[in-house]
Amino acid sequence: MFRFSAEFDFRTYDSEGVILYAESSDHSAWFLIALRDGKIEIQFKNEHTTKITTGGRVINDGLWNMVCFTEFIKNISTLMQFI
Repeated sequence: MFRFSAEFDFRTYDSEGVILYAESSDHSAWFLIALRDGKIEIQFKNEHTTKITTGGRVINDGLWNMVCFTEFIKNISTLMQFI
């Protein structure tokens, strides 16, 4: 069972920085998508776990990149697609 799923396209030449940050109204859970050394990094915290995932190839090449991710109850799945 999943809680949240999203898909978006973006392009950048930046190698570091926050793309998206969101948190619950009571600040007990948050979600962050960022770039670290040109690679996508996803961090999240909820009542069950805190997790940081970094991976894939360098994507700060100025080309359009599609990122798909799903937050499950206790973990996250990330699919990188490049177009």
